[in-house]
Amino acid sequence: VRAHATRADIRPQAAEITSRILSKHAEMKERQGGRSTLERAKVVITESFLAAPAPRVDMIMGIILGNGWVDPAGTERLREVFRTNGSALVLRMRGGVTNLLVTRGILKPEQARELDLTLADQVRFTHFRISRILGAGPVGRTYVALDIANAVEVTFKVFRTSDVAKRERFLEEFQSFTRVDHVNVVSGLACGANEEVCFSATTYLPCRSLASLLKDYRILPEAYAVRVALQAAQGLAHVQARTGRLHLAIKPENILISRGAGEFRLFPLSDTALVTDFGMSEHAPPFRTVDLSYRAPEVLRGQPADARADIFAMGALMYRMLTGETLHEDDLYTGSSVRSWDPGTKVSDLHPLTREIVATALRADPAKRFPDHDAFIASLSQLGRELAEVYMEEPQIVRATADPAPSERQETSTRILRRHHHPGPRGDQQQGAVGRPIPHQDARDSHGDG
Repeated sequence: VRAHATRADIRPQAAEITSRILSKHAEMKERQGGRSTLERAKVVITESFLAAPAPRVDMIMGIILGNGWVDPAGTERLREVFRTNGSALVLRMRGGVTNLLVTRGILKPEQARELDLTLADQVRFTHFRISRILGAGPVGRTYVALDIANAVEVTFKVFRTSDVAKRERFLEEFQSFTRVDHVNVVSGLACGANEEVCFSATTYLPCRSLASLLKDYRILPEAYAVRVALQAAQGLAHVQARTGRLHLAIKPENILISRGAGEFRLFPLSDTALVTDFGMSEHAPPFRTVDLSYRAPEVLRGQPADARADIFAMGALMYRMLTGETLHEDDLYTGSSVRSWDPGTKVSDLHPLTREIVATALRADPAKRFPDHDAFIASLSQLGRELAEVYMEEPQIVRATADPAPSERQETSTRILRRHHHPGPRGDQQQGAVGRPIPHQDARDSHGDG
């Protein structure tokens, strides 16, 4: 308690708790009662923590309600638990709050575990008020939180590493991204570390990720996919120009799709794509959080990388949006120069320039790809202008389900979600489910993964 008393945000309650501990200790020295030292210590700690302030209860309530873990009836039972048991539940012996809430049937065991982990992060970084969980991984977690000092909502990410050098590199890299301001980049706001735990705070956007969009529709209209790729490439180019740094973790989860208020079309070209998770590629377990299908062969082999590695990832992203399939990881590891990743072999009526751009970006040899972001962006811009002239904003056929079984893959990959200059529909097309508009406020799957 004394060690934390220098922190202004908890100094008053720290001083009060310290006073109670010393007072209780003095009473016990006088009595020298018949209890063991361990039992007396439990009394000291438990009774001292009764001084916990009420906002801590509100904090736990906010996390539980923010994640939708209880219904209205459960909310009232939750309030009753706190009224009956007081603040002793909050600053507690480990598991005290969550165990009681499970026993009372208010939380499920898995929700209690999530609450415990969230509270651990909340106590560690008190200048943010966590409201709900966006995602979790083996070493990190992502939340929506309130930046108390600036009164703004942020996407708050924490990850753990015992490597001091890695922590220092993360802080240095992320700090450079806080100076970046671009319409296609999620702004970095703050970063820091507390012992072995680092955090980053970025602008919170109530929008969905490209991964979520692909989960619902699997294949996107050609003009829309090109537009997303163009905007993401512009964001990557700006960051590299300002900071000299690469992303190296491009994947659908790290592309957010923002939609203007009042827009109800399925795939409007007015949507804005934003790249997030800059500076995080080195600080996450590669086999759990980085999809190898989007990593350039030279990166997988541990060789030096430049902007062409991110261009390869953008090519893989376009291939996924246009065909509904990812690249084969075995071919990426070997870096075979024989394999050609032409999306036209899966969807035959793609614009010739689309096929050329994707195939060039996906060359195994970096020297045969686009030399830099500017060349890649120039080709995408030209293609985008040509496609926009004939693009019908409402697709006629969409797939509103998850990935099909392998036996269906070839059929579904030919479902055309665009209108071209090519005459007539394909004969092998099958009628898909009617699509639904993108929920503008669906943000639970946004902002990358944990």
